[in-house]
Amino acid sequence: MGVPAYNAAAFLPEALDSIFAQDYRALEVIVGDDGSTDGTKAVLARYADRLRVVHHPGGQNRGLAATRSLLFQNATGVFLALLDADDLWLPGKISAQVALMTRKPEVALCHTGCVLFGAETGDGPMTEAVRRRIDGMCFPALMERNGIVASSALMRRSLMPPLGYDLDLEGVDDYGMALRVLFDHPAAYLPQVLVRYRRHPGQMSGDGGKVFQVYSGLARLRALDAHGPGMDRELEKRLRNWTLDELNTCTYSRYWRRDWRSAARGLALLRRYGRSVPRRHRLRAALGARLGI
Repeated sequence: MGVPAYNAAAFLPEALDSIFAQDYRALEVIVGDDGSTDGTKAVLARYADRLRVVHHPGGQNRGLAATRSLLFQNATGVFLALLDADDLWLPGKISAQVALMTRKPEVALCHTGCVLFGAETGDGPMTEAVRRRIDGMCFPALMERNGIVASSALMRRSLMPPLGYDLDLEGVDDYGMALRVLFDHPAAYLPQVLVRYRRHPGQMSGDGGKVFQVYSGLARLRALDAHGPGMDRELEKRLRNWTLDELNTCTYSRYWRRDWRSAARGLALLRRYGRSVPRRHRLRAALGARLGI
């Protein structure tokens, strides 16, 4: 089990305690310290006899995707579960998932119900109806919307890419991984609420805009490029056109918000895949991204 942590001292003890409260005892617990500068190291020292800590070379801060990949590369178990340092597992989560995936060796990924807490409560934007669709052979449904809460997933390591997560999928590397794994393998959804997903100011997923959706578009296009030749032609065409329409909407949302870096990436993708993009928009976004304004 892996925990990516960056300046996570405020929440990390609760996350770790929720891991060690699991009734599944054969847990290998690894924390990836992504160059933290707060009290994270002191927190980890209190748990030193119960977990292993890994770092990037030179103690660098490399970001979430690189830290998830570091954890994947250091894990040795049959399954991999990642718990974000501000989330919590509820009792029985891992044992329920391992039992299901042992009974069903064809399942590549098992995810569970979750509930929001902290700055927001309730079920949140990733509703039960969305999560329920990610069950069985679910690639088309997953393309349309990511219904997997990262901290809820248990993955079969043997089916994951050997290098781990795509580092350029900013904020949606877990979605890119799911698209790669679930094209030709089934998922399983356990509706029990077994994860508490914390919402708080400053977290990556709390932007409230469409910044990460630009990178979701990249993840979808990459999946279609890889798997399109093996798909039904009409389905592939529908998913590709829908993806490009969504990418266009999200890209221009970022453009008008002056998020030039995301806008430039989205406009370049749209142009690469045959969509018309006004030259003035491309130049303005590229200049803004270059100047960092």
